[in-house]
Amino acid sequence: MPMLEDPKPLPDPAPSDFSPGPMFVTNTIPDISPNAGVVGLCPVPADRAGMDDLGWHVVDFLAFRALFRGEVVLKAQTWLAQCDIAEIVRSDPGQFAHGKERRLVSVAAEASSATNSKGVQYLREDHIKVEQSVSKLKEEFLKTLSAKAKIAEKNGFPLFIIVCGLTTLEQDIFFGATNSDARLTSIDIRRSIGNNIDVTMITPALFSAGWQINPAFSRRPHWGMRAGRVEFFARQFGAVFASDIIPSFEKWTCPFLDTNQLDEGAKSDRFLGPVMPSEEQRKLSEALKVKLHSTLAGRLSPGHWDHSFDFGDESDNWLTLVGPRVNKPLSYWRKKWELFGADDGYTREEEHLYFLGNAFGGNIRSQVNHIKDLIAESMVACPDYWSSMFGRKAAAQFRKFMIDPSPEHAQCHEMFNIMEHRASSVILADSICDYLALPKPHDERCRDWPERAFKNAAALDVRMDIIHAQGKVTKIIPGVYLPPGINFNHLSVTQRSLEVPATYLAVSLCLGIPAREEVGAIMPRIEDFFTTVKTLQTELLLKNKECEKACVAWLNSINMPTRSLRHALSAIKSATMSSATAEPVNNWPILHDVETRIRMMRTTTPSIGHAVAASPPASAPGGPECRAVHHNDLPTSQSPHAVPVSSPEGKTGSLYDHRRNTPEEVIAAFDRMGIDDVKEMLHDKLANKAQLHKELETASLETLMGIQKELVSLSAAIAYMEAEVRVKEYKKGGAQASEQPVMETSASGTHAKSPAEEQGKPDPVPQKTPKGQMDPFEAWKPVSRSSAKAKREGKATRELERKPDLYTSNPWGQYRHKDHYRDTDDETDGANW
Repeated sequence: MPMLEDPKPLPDPAPSDFSPGPMFVTNTIPDISPNAGVVGLCPVPADRAGMDDLGWHVVDFLAFRALFRGEVVLKAQTWLAQCDIAEIVRSDPGQFAHGKERRLVSVAAEASSATNSKGVQYLREDHIKVEQSVSKLKEEFLKTLSAKAKIAEKNGFPLFIIVCGLTTLEQDIFFGATNSDARLTSIDIRRSIGNNIDVTMITPALFSAGWQINPAFSRRPHWGMRAGRVEFFARQFGAVFASDIIPSFEKWTCPFLDTNQLDEGAKSDRFLGPVMPSEEQRKLSEALKVKLHSTLAGRLSPGHWDHSFDFGDESDNWLTLVGPRVNKPLSYWRKKWELFGADDGYTREEEHLYFLGNAFGGNIRSQVNHIKDLIAESMVACPDYWSSMFGRKAAAQFRKFMIDPSPEHAQCHEMFNIMEHRASSVILADSICDYLALPKPHDERCRDWPERAFKNAAALDVRMDIIHAQGKVTKIIPGVYLPPGINFNHLSVTQRSLEVPATYLAVSLCLGIPAREEVGAIMPRIEDFFTTVKTLQTELLLKNKECEKACVAWLNSINMPTRSLRHALSAIKSATMSSATAEPVNNWPILHDVETRIRMMRTTTPSIGHAVAASPPASAPGGPECRAVHHNDLPTSQSPHAVPVSSPEGKTGSLYDHRRNTPEEVIAAFDRMGIDDVKEMLHDKLANKAQLHKELETASLETLMGIQKELVSLSAAIAYMEAEVRVKEYKKGGAQASEQPVMETSASGTHAKSPAEEQGKPDPVPQKTPKGQMDPFEAWKPVSRSSAKAKREGKATRELERKPDLYTSNPWGQYRHKDHYRDTDDETDGANW
């Protein structure tokens, strides 16, 4: 199969301009450092700032401003808005109260001013700057980010970006209108700030209440992540797999159904429950389906129906996904939030869409506007799709909904599910390409990919190969899950899945895998990965208390026995382990493109420990051209070997023929030759791919399984050696040949003995990685909660009862800061509260 284009050098796989990174939805606030820089943006025009139009955006902007005010340096904060928020709030203060508690945050809208010792009044550094021009606001926003990033990089400070307005799942920003001209992509934002600082990006959640947080927006976090990468995928994929997951809750496979209490006769029935359910049973069944889908669409956030700050430790997504809070605990923020008064006199209950709760403004007018904005955003993405036949017909149906002033609730629910599936499918395509280290067609994200330009330039045989791959991809991505009461119409152009993500992924597979047969061979592995994601999504659904309550209520209504959450989770894990097709996520086949292979090994293979290389005596087999490796640190129980690497033939044979060599030999030769030599040799060895395919097709199942295990060991060995090479590059200087540890055999096994030990001296303190550098393999390593966290929480909680420390000097600017809860002179105290 001819290559479509020469693949460009691949960058580091995560985070990138394509992958969403460790992004999640939450109802709490991130862990913010007092030295952090803060840039807030509210790109909402004045004619859409009301609660009945764009909903919570203006109120969220004021809430974050009120919470962070006094917590970071004044000169480190910049707040930008497209409308005069102070004037808008002043006209109707009661309208802009936050969440169900209706906290009055309108005080944060007023201009922050103070009077100096000379009696001159001036604006503080954190006042809201208003710029109604879209082009000027864009320019000011990027200019501010660039300036803040330089200060943060120079001093090692983090940067927080808070955007309250129209955005996308990729965290692109729309300034006032949902069109391509008013859009600022996340790629442009990353380029303006660089990749040398830690940036946390906060944008509104698109399909639930809460906010979408990316704690590694510009680069990998140096502290590591508590949750694994697959769990972030399970959250980011939303309800893409809802059509496979939700029906299992109403069958005999329901996790909360205790099948041990049922007789064999009951299990033989086709349906779980009565064929003609009662009205109560039907309502409970529909409530269960709606709750499951809303939870998936809300990225499995516990507060996806309530747009209020949640300061409870049990629902702290930052703690469970990112890591322990090293600054102020949530108890501190809860006390500060409670200092704002509540609008107790407000008793009106707003009508809202039953499947959205109080998200997107909490009233039906703003929620319908939000769904229409989702449609407009969808029509900006994948531009070439809308010029196709199906795209034109779908656009016509979507426009009918957008011009309807009061669409039915069921129609709104259907359109919401369709938009969620389309947006999540685009994220899935980008994530899979990054996870498998596949090349990006035209070096573009899925939502920006010029599909028409690609089809016009591709040859006929190339198109046929892509159609073949697209058919396989489409089979493993389920369609849209429609809400209860809406039947699937095979002729509907709006209910069809968006074809662009499947085409994009198919093209990426064809670019990275040169033979059609190999594309078919890798699809079961991708399907197994999807199965792993769906299993994890099911487990997270079970842990959601509202989902558990809805499922148990429905089972009780049909007189079926239930079991506890612990037994339900055990049943899910048992079913997964007993699956014949299930295999570890890390056991991905090695792709034929060498750059892609090396990157996949880095991404999917964890570190396997510390191996120690030594120079054997000249009398040893192989002489000075050999090296031995400590075998106890490797995933094998075989004894160490010495591998001659003096000739090119020996190098090629010892590395590629993994069926004859052990991982120790591979590591020894690899450490001797380097990564570049390996890539060159693998290219030479893989030249005759047809013969290799023939051998694999005729091999037995046992032989294939043995080859797969050895491939995994080879991948781990190469991944480990690449990590070792990077660590060595970070260290200054290096150990001399005479200081190499000597291999020593004892009753407990082989271990390394250093020259210091031979002389009876303790080992020197090992070199530490220089500040600002880290082993990239540790980026997704789970972290444990610090034992001193309780002490830090107690200290931070007491800060509300005493005045903060004085900041007499700071790189962000000179200022003093005492009490941020009262109006005082700026030269002596600080923020004008």
